[in-house]
Amino acid sequence: MSPVVPGTFAGGTSPLLHTQRLAYARRWVESFSRRSRHEYPQHLGGLCAISAAHLYQELLYAGFDAQIAVADKRLDRENYSVHAFVLSNYQVLDVTATQFGQEAQVELPLAQASRQWFWRPARTFRDVQRFRAWQMAEGWPLAQTVPPHLASRWSLCEPYRGHRIAA
Repeated sequence: MSPVVPGTFAGGTSPLLHTQRLAYARRWVESFSRRSRHEYPQHLGGLCAISAAHLYQELLYAGFDAQIAVADKRLDRENYSVHAFVLSNYQVLDVTATQFGQEAQVELPLAQASRQWFWRPARTFRDVQRFRAWQMAEGWPLAQTVPPHLASRWSLCEPYRGHRIAA
C-alpha cells in the first residue's frame, strides 16, 4: 500500500497552527510518559505511535487533513525498527524525533524528511482504531501500542466541518 499524502485544510495552510499543535502534542506526550506505569526513556523512544495518534487527532480537530504514517526498517525477520509520525499538508510532523537525535518538534517537507528511513512512509492510516489493530497484529510491544480507550475515543471523534479554522 503506497501512502497518500493529504492536502490542506479549509482556507489554506497555517504553519502557526501546525507549530501550536506540535508544541501541545510534545507537552502531552511528555506528561503521558511521566504518568504512565511503563518506563520510557527521556528521548521518548517507544512513544511514537501514541504521540502520533494524539497529534493526528489534534490536527483533525483543528481542521487539518492528516494521516498517521509508519516507517519500517527491516534488516531481517528478527531485526527491524518501526517509527510512527504524522503526515499533513506534505509535511512530516513528529514530536518524538528526539530518539533519533532530532529536535523535540519536527515539521519538515516530506521530500526532505524522507531521506531518513524513520520518516519514509511505508503505510498510512486515517483511523486510530485501524492503526491500533494493525499494531496488535504486527506484535508491537503493549507499552508502545495506542491504548484501547484512547483509540476508541479518537476514532469516534470527527472534526467539526461546519466552520472554518482561523489561521
